[in-house]
Amino acid sequence: MSQVASNERSLPRSGRLLRALCASLITLLMLVFVLDLPSYLGLLVHGQQYLALFLSLSLALIFLTIPARRRSRERSVPWYDALLAILSLAGGIYVALNAAEIVRTVGIITPTRVALGFITIALAFEAARRITGWALLVTVGIFILYAHFSYLFPGVFYERGSSWERIFSFLFLDPTSLYGPALDVIFSVVVAYVLFGNLLYATGAAGLLNDLSLALFGRYRGGPAKMTLLSGALFGTVSGSAAANVVVSGVITIPLMKRIGYSPHFAAAVEATSSSGGVLMPPVMGAAAFLMAEFLSVPYAQVALAAVIPSVLFYVANYFQIDTEAAKLGLRGLEPGEIPPLRGLLRPSLMFIVPMGVLLYFLFVTSLPAQLAALYACVAAALTSYTSRASALTPRKVLKLLEDTGVNCLQMAVIGALAGLILGVMTLGGLGSLISQSLVSLAGGNLWALLILAAVANIILGMGLPAVAIYVLLAVLVGPALVAQGVDPMAAHMFIFYFGVLSYVTPPMAFACFVAAPIAGCSPFKCGVEGMKLSIVAYVVPFLFIFFPAFLMKGTLLEILYTVIVASVGSWLLAGAIRSYHHRKLRGFEALWIGIAALAWFIPLPLSTAAGLALTVLFYGREFLVRRSVRSA
Repeated sequence: MSQVASNERSLPRSGRLLRALCASLITLLMLVFVLDLPSYLGLLVHGQQYLALFLSLSLALIFLTIPARRRSRERSVPWYDALLAILSLAGGIYVALNAAEIVRTVGIITPTRVALGFITIALAFEAARRITGWALLVTVGIFILYAHFSYLFPGVFYERGSSWERIFSFLFLDPTSLYGPALDVIFSVVVAYVLFGNLLYATGAAGLLNDLSLALFGRYRGGPAKMTLLSGALFGTVSGSAAANVVVSGVITIPLMKRIGYSPHFAAAVEATSSSGGVLMPPVMGAAAFLMAEFLSVPYAQVALAAVIPSVLFYVANYFQIDTEAAKLGLRGLEPGEIPPLRGLLRPSLMFIVPMGVLLYFLFVTSLPAQLAALYACVAAALTSYTSRASALTPRKVLKLLEDTGVNCLQMAVIGALAGLILGVMTLGGLGSLISQSLVSLAGGNLWALLILAAVANIILGMGLPAVAIYVLLAVLVGPALVAQGVDPMAAHMFIFYFGVLSYVTPPMAFACFVAAPIAGCSPFKCGVEGMKLSIVAYVVPFLFIFFPAFLMKGTLLEILYTVIVASVGSWLLAGAIRSYHHRKLRGFEALWIGIAALAWFIPLPLSTAAGLALTVLFYGREFLVRRSVRSA
């Protein structure tokens, strides 16, 4: 999202008005679709009609606002971008006007359909190049080339191949492809939550999060870093984007962490990991979580509930490492005069608490669809804004809100479209089942080998692809292979989702670290290495919830509580092992000792817990004897 804003061309007044109109139409179109307003007039509008208009408006807006070259300083829209914007509307208008006929004759190939399919896909590729870079479009291009040239491949990858006419017609019009589930989730759900997040920003509710976090944690040792954890989790709920979290809160939190004594790369890593963790944090997670609900055919609330324990453990482990590092460096909190009084924030914080309460109620109590729950939360946020004159929504704020929501969704619209093309190629030739069978064969039927392959594939793809695209690709390719090995579908998809998000903080790319490092004035690679240390639990827990469903809230209350308690103890000990400090500086074998004890605690089995307890007691018994010997001397 921030990439869109940073690369926009400076438009004259007429161009800004056109931009505002197109962006606002995207938001209004989502509202009409989610609320199903045409049905109140007795009109039937197909979902593909909405999706076609959404994508065509998004593509046109990209060509009007994002120049072809990143450093271009042109103010006016060049003729070729104006032409591309007009062509973008052609495909959407064709589908919107002929949707009923398309549904009846979707398999019929005509020159018009082939031409419009080729043009729309080419425009989506160019838009992706401008707004996300080359990696995504190269990946999708390889899949499309395979759909035609698959007859040249040996062994299990051999297929007859499809003609170019069939490929472009199918990818353009089939309900599983371009205007398919991926774009549907982006349009109906993600846009609704972006609207909710922007509404919280417009009313000032999101701006209270840093002050609230600072008031709660600022006075304790390493307080600004602990504050960053809370604000990262809360900002994740608002934005659903790791990069956006870093940009918004990092300019405040990173200088504070450096000022109290944390190193620049540690401060940047704390911001990057807490912001990435916000994408994993219910109730509003990243866009891939909404797609997960679609793939699994379950309510989004089930996905959010399953993510509670892993996401909480992620932040608990981060907290322990931050506190341990602060103790190791002898840091203190902020001065009392630098901390805002908590009492003064209680009433304004209702502007955040009330909408979030409404969202949780409609998601988890009434099981309302995620997009409708978001709109009810938007209504609550709008009403609570009038508790203060400064926060009250005005017509100007509303117009800006509609525009910002449309602009902030451009990147996700393109990613959803290209993810749909991947799904379309899988459907067209059966490539997904071929690769799933090949992965099972490559792993030799060994589940651990298959999980490691999936984790490595996630990290490698994360070097260039957005998390949504990674999830879609591996959900189709690896997900069925994991399920075929007996893994619970929710656990399999959550495993893929987690490692996709971890690519944000895993070198060499570590996108969130590349955003945070310039703010801190440090090396992105050093920030990434530190980010991996801080996120260590997130590399362990996905393997655990494959074998222990209690990590995903499946099981009895006693099993779930037991799992949470032992994993929390493990997180505490693991922090000491990673930081080589546990009440004092540890030697190598001592760090290894409590590291092994920590891993034993993580496994929620009586024998493993007993082993972890024994190692912990022996460690502290040795500490007691050493300290008594020192005091005697």
